[in-house]
Amino acid sequence: MASEVEITAKKANEIVESVNIQIGMLKILQIANGDFFSTYGGGQVYVKNLVDALINQELDITVLSFVNKSSEIAFQKLDYKGIDLYEIYQKGEEAIKTLIQQIMPTV
Repeated sequence: MASEVEITAKKANEIVESVNIQIGMLKILQIANGDFFSTYGGGQVYVKNLVDALINQELDITVLSFVNKSSEIAFQKLDYKGIDLYEIYQKGEEAIKTLIQQIMPTV
């Protein structure tokens, strides 16, 4: 017969597995206000460090980065350490809603 401690430990493990499965199902959209690759300012560095940590945890993450430069295209899709990173240019503001609908983030 299982002891109360063993039953509690089993329930705890089931909860942890359930949480891990649910977290693994998240599709995260991280918005970078400004150039994602800029090292100017704490905000940009913080967002990049956060994205790197999420990548290390193998979570499904996509980044939108608003770049203050004119371009004939609305946005450009890049690869950053195996994830999609979209640089949104000045003409791309109208395309954001469509892009988010295509990405379909949960967070």
